[in-house]
Order: sequence, then structure tokens, then C-alpha cells
Amino acid sequence: IGTISDTLNEVTVQTTTDEICADYYGSLTINGDQICIDASDGRGTCQGDSGGPLNYNTAGGWQTRGITSFGASAGCESGAPDAFTQVTHFLDWIESKTGVTNSK
Repeated sequence: IGTISDTLNEVTVQTTTDEICADYYGSLTINGDQICIDASDGRGTCQGDSGGPLNYNTAGGWQTRGITSFGASAGCESGAPDAFTQVTHFLDWIESKTGVTNSK
């Protein structure tokens, strides 16, 4: 495990299936509340990234769709899939706590 970066980084990633995440992580629950990304090229989340966004570039602009949840203990360059908590599954809770509503 390396050191935590002082520089804000970004990377373009592709999503993958829940089944691929579940096959890799086994005992962890992959239940549809996550978005899994393919980090097989060694580009994924690293130590210190927890809570960071997974943003999608849509026709309507950028949207935060995921929050960094977990990745492989082997490190960010291990090639293992990474999981993000799916923001849309928790919008009601977020709106009730913040008072900010989703502008659809």
C-alpha cells in the first residue's frame, strides 16, 4: 500500500456487473445497492478514496451516481473490481436529511 496522494486525481472507468463483483468478493453483500466498476486495467479506487464520487457524464450534464464504498485489500492497482454505493437508492433519505430535492 502506497501513500495517500495530495493531488486530486480522476480516471475514466467502465461499469461491470454485480455478478463479477460478487464472484470476486464472495462473502461481501453485492445486492443492487452498489455500482461495480471494472478496474482490471489497474485503474480504480485507492486507499483514501472512500466517500469520493462516481460521476456520469449524461446529456443533461454531470451526475453523481455513486460514492466510493470498497475495493480490494490488495490495493488499487490489483485489477480487482471496485464498488460504489448507488446514490439513487438513497435519494429519499438524502432529501429528508438535507432538505434538498432531486431536480429531475
